[in-house]
Amino acid sequence: MIDCTVSDSLVLPEPWKGTYEDIGSLAMVLRSASIAMIRSEKYCGVGISILSDRVRVYDNASADWGKPKKIELYELVGQPTWIAPFTVSFKCPLRGDIRCGDVIELPEGLYSGAASIVMANTTAPSVIAKNSTTFTGKFLVKSVRHIGSYLTADGDAWVTVFEAYAENWARV
Repeated sequence: MIDCTVSDSLVLPEPWKGTYEDIGSLAMVLRSASIAMIRSEKYCGVGISILSDRVRVYDNASADWGKPKKIELYELVGQPTWIAPFTVSFKCPLRGDIRCGDVIELPEGLYSGAASIVMANTTAPSVIAKNSTTFTGKFLVKSVRHIGSYLTADGDAWVTVFEAYAENWARV
């Protein structure tokens, strides 16, 4: 099955024929051609992801910003980090429900639950900083990597690493 959600503005003026050795070559041509057609600084181009049950073709112009997948504060392993302009990286315990092209929302504020009880009588800024997130808001997932270390019980050994574009840059 092919799941294709791209901008309606991507229309070729004439038929376009091509033969590609692999899906990666096709993906590079599609990304370059779509960026040339849209001509917007915020447009990321067409991306292709091969999933277990389908091939997903997507771009940031067709992202569903109204229904983000929420990342809870307790799900983050460490703090989200800027890795490039408007691009953030963060880790969670293994997640199979978030894929390239999905919109996610990073949590706001401080921890709730057991961690908040410990913090109730603490005013040290360093303690508060450790229990809140650096970045909040909506992001468009651009890459997903699952990392596992066989026979390791450490919580950091079985994680999913995400890279995502900030909404204020990726929203076309």
